[in-house]
Amino acid sequence: MLFELETPRQYNLLASVHSWIYPDIQPVPETTGATFFARMYEINDQLVPIIIEQARPGSTVHVKYPSKEVPVESVKAKLSEVLGLTVKMTGALRAIRRSPQLCRIASQVSGIRPYLSASVYEGLIKTIIQQQISYRAANALTRRMVLELSRKRLFEGLTLYSFPTPAEILSLGLEGLRSLGLGYKSEYVHRIVELLHDGTLSLEELKGKSHDEVRATLVPLRGIGPWTVRTLSIAGLGDYTVFPIDDFGVRNLMGRLYSKNRKRMTTNQVEDIALAWGNDWPLVMYLLMCADVLGYFGEEGRQQTHKRASRDDAKRKSG
Repeated sequence: MLFELETPRQYNLLASVHSWIYPDIQPVPETTGATFFARMYEINDQLVPIIIEQARPGSTVHVKYPSKEVPVESVKAKLSEVLGLTVKMTGALRAIRRSPQLCRIASQVSGIRPYLSASVYEGLIKTIIQQQISYRAANALTRRMVLELSRKRLFEGLTLYSFPTPAEILSLGLEGLRSLGLGYKSEYVHRIVELLHDGTLSLEELKGKSHDEVRATLVPLRGIGPWTVRTLSIAGLGDYTVFPIDDFGVRNLMGRLYSKNRKRMTTNQVEDIALAWGNDWPLVMYLLMCADVLGYFGEEGRQQTHKRASRDDAKRKSG
């Protein structure tokens, strides 16, 4: 099956995906090429290989998948969600264009839409792996897990991967997770998949709930703190009312963009600037993060030692 996917004007598929997925660290389980993005998605309880193609930013987006596996409308709905195609970016882009510090990247980020994990579960596991290490390192660890555990399928000459299920991660065991390099976070990941596997925890039900409700559900779990919940909100829940502004990388970037001495800002300093952007400030922050990862700020804003966790989450290692 080949169909055209309706997208916003100027939509940039690869910039949106590469804001989270490094081209040289794959599969995670995403795989990208010069004009495509591909992976396995679970749709209607089936693992479906999907290839999404765009010849250039702003051009028509084409989708390929095995036509007999799931209805095309189900595929469209899934892709619209994970590619953030209905998220309104007008206010955030307006704030960027009006800012003397940010206006130079306005045209480059205008086609970016928020890219979501395929499930809340996948988003949470990836977010836990990101704690206290660089985002590149987190992608490398996730890649090891995918290569070790994920199901794969050949489609249109490409090998496509799924994200490991809770049962697949459980089969590796605690020591197996440690052997992948997850360290103390192996215990956090292992406990999450245990709770999911026995039905004690249901993450997909968190979609649509308020940030306070999500936090109340997740923070009692060992290894999950405010940074993890805020990051999951943008990466797995599609909640753009919050953003992890206490993130070291965010504070470093804002210092480079707004401080004369280019030193890391405090969380309060970042918050003061962000709130001046209005209600869309989390989406402005999202686009700044994307611009940084994609190198749009050059060396001035490029994250050199990007730690993806707050001190609050780090303290939860022992409790």
